This record gives sequence, structure tokens and C-alpha cells, in this order.
Amino acid sequence: MNPLSKLSRRLLLLLTALGAGFLCGGLHAGSATWSLTPQSGDWYTAANWVPETVPNGPNDVATLNGCSSILNLTFPAGSTTILDSMVIHAAPYYGVTVGDQSSLTFVGRGALLVGSYASDHLIADTGGTITFTGRSSSEAGVYCTGMVSFQDNSASIGNADVYSPGILIFSDQANATGVVNVVNGGAAYFNDDATADNVLLGVYGDGFADISRHRAPGLATRALYADGTIFLGANNLMVITSPLPYDNSFPGTLTDGGTSGGRGGSLTKAGAADTFLILSGSSTYTGGTTVVGGALFIETDSRSTPTGTGDVHVNNGGFGGRGNVQGNVTIGSGTSTPASLLPGKRANGFGRLSIRGALTFASDGTLASRVSSAKVGNGEVSARGVTIINAAQVELTDRNNTKLPTGTVLTLINNTAGTPIVGTFANLPDGGTLTANSNTYQADYEGGDGNDLTLTVIN
Repeated sequence: MNPLSKLSRRLLLLLTALGAGFLCGGLHAGSATWSLTPQSGDWYTAANWVPETVPNGPNDVATLNGCSSILNLTFPAGSTTILDSMVIHAAPYYGVTVGDQSSLTFVGRGALLVGSYASDHLIADTGGTITFTGRSSSEAGVYCTGMVSFQDNSASIGNADVYSPGILIFSDQANATGVVNVVNGGAAYFNDDATADNVLLGVYGDGFADISRHRAPGLATRALYADGTIFLGANNLMVITSPLPYDNSFPGTLTDGGTSGGRGGSLTKAGAADTFLILSGSSTYTGGTTVVGGALFIETDSRSTPTGTGDVHVNNGGFGGRGNVQGNVTIGSGTSTPASLLPGKRANGFGRLSIRGALTFASDGTLASRVSSAKVGNGEVSARGVTIINAAQVELTDRNNTKLPTGTVLTLINNTAGTPIVGTFANLPDGGTLTANSNTYQADYEGGDGNDLTLTVIN
């Protein structure tokens, strides 16, 4: 082959590569700072950058700096952009929108903030995709009606708001932190070995989160709230609540299934002794509920079953509230860790906790009932069969100090089975007494219709 032909061929290959690079948005590349006086908000206009080059390469850093006259940046339709990082100065507010079949991928440090205003600076609009790979992270908040994906060991540090038809995905060993809100048709997937230990997870309306593709045993999160749906598949969702300045309640639905299907989904409540989680929705998960720290309450006036169809085990902490429990309930594990049944609403202790299965108090279990002598009421539990193991305790506290008439009867346990209560509390034998403020009560394990635990005032 003559040298001229070889040169022509090389030129042809070079021109072809340049053309392909131009079509995919890669002709201009290099680190640059967004101009204070750009011509437009188009990312791919070189004159909008200083120096005049478009950041688009695995080593490129795009800096959004200072008080630019244009703060909303957009990527052209169909463009493909790769960056090491984007450095966003949080004040003034910058908005970077990826939509219309365009994509933005971070392969280095990610989206970094200068300043503390962690708003939704990155916008994945409908049809747009933002991807974080390697160890990149997003300190910037994300607003998503397109797709946002955290892969490999990447991390979401800022908040994420997902709206229909948006999709947020955490896969591989990606880590989510901050607030994740999934709203009205949005979807969040936690797959593989992704972690969310410090996430405040809110699902609203017909928005949902799905952990069915996660590896066993499942996913842990810091808080759970709003009224949407969480698909568990066959996995466990552990809620590690911490003391929060707002109500930590979930009126939504926990259910088996999801994109990977699966049955036997379960819930674990963990956290410090002063933390709590309130379930008030109607759930159908089948794998049961376990409390290993803090307190779990249900609160509902309907026939809904917030703890699904499985059993409830309290190994450490408390379980109670007002409403229905479909399965059996066991208070305590016999290992000397404190576990309590707390019938009645969390706020005032009134109401009945209705257990459709059997109730068992292990040796380290406690029935803690609150009384209001002023309103003549107390927290009551009903169950279809009751067993009390030696050393189990009962605690009675009165929110008031009103002296009740002698003969007043309160029901602590309504045994709906046709059999008597098995055993007695260690500190309250049959005929024994308890005193709470101004009133002394005598126990009767054959009270009510013959097999209930009642307390009669004997002042």
C-alpha cells in the first residue's frame, strides 16, 4: 500500500471519529467554569464557558461559580455527557436539567456543593438519565421525573425527590443518605447490596419503594413516613428510628412482592429506647414483625392490620397501641432483655389492642397498662388465648390522682378463647393487689366472662 493511500485512510478514520464525537456531544472537552455572562443556558455552547471549551470527558470538572446571569443549564436532546465532577456553588441557586433522551454520567468525584444550600440542583427531567458510578457522590439534591441511578460504590448525600414517572435506583454497593421522597407515581428501587441506614424514607400516594431485588436479609433505613407502598418481596425492612423533631409514623402499606416477586417479607423495628414508629395503614406482608429496640405502635380505628398477617415478637423494647394484630404476639425472649406490651394509644394509653392470635408473656415480658382515674379508662388487650411465664411482670401507672369508687372494675386482658389464662404475673398473683397513685386494685384472673384478667378497686 502506498504511503498516500495509508495517509488517506488514517485521515478518513480520524474524520469519522471526530464526526462520531460531534454527534455524541464529545467534540469539545476540557475542564471549565460557567461564564458570568453566558450567551444561553445550553451546556454545549462553548462560548458559555471559560475557557471556551465544553466539559465532557472522564477527567473534566465543570464549575458553576459566582453570580452568573443565567443559572439554569440544559443539555441538548440526545446528548451523552461524562464528567469527573461538577462543582456547584450553592448560592445563588443553580439548576442543571438533563432531559429529552440525554444523559449525564459521573465517573470521578460527582456533584459537589460549595455552601450549605442542598436544594435540588440536579434535575433528571422526563426522558433524561443521570448516573453516578465508581465512588462518585451527589452532595447536590436531585429532582427526578426521568431516571437517576447510583451504581458501584457511589453515594447520594443530598436529598432526592422522585415524581411520576421518575425512577430512582440504588444498586451494587451504592449508599443512600439524607431524605428520599417518592411522590405520586414515582418509584425508588434498592437493589443488590445497596444501603440506606441513614435515609429518611417517605412514600406518598401511589409512589412506592421496592426492596424485592435486594439481597437477603434486606434493607435498613432510619425513618419511614407518608402513605405510599413499600414492596418487600421476601426481604426484611429494618427501621432504625432515632429521636426526631417530627412524628415518625407510617400510614402506608407494607406488602410482599415487587419487581422480583417473593413472599415472606418482614419488618424489624430497631433503635434506642426512646425512639418509636407508628404504623396506621393496612399491610399484608406475611413474614412477621420483630421489635429489637425502641417501641412500635399501631393506631387504627378500622379492621386494617398494620403488622400484616404474621406474628409479632418483641425481643427488646415495646409493642402496643390501638388496633388489630392478625397473628400471635410474644412479649420477651426469655433472655432477660426488657420487653413490654403497651396497650392503648401512644398519646394517652386509651383503647384496645386486639390480637386475633394468642398472647404470650415470656419470663422477661411485662404488661404495662396506663390508667386514667379521672376518665375511668385504661389500656386493654384482647387475645385468643393467654400464657404468662413465671417471672413476667405487670406495671400499672395512673395519669391522674383521682380516687375511684370501691368496686370499680378495669379489664387488663380480655381472653377471647374458651380456655383460662395460663399462669399469673410474678408480682400479681390471683387475688393479689397493685397500687397506682390513689387507688388500690385487686386482681381476678377469672374476671369478666370467666377467663379475663380484671382489676377491682378496693379502696
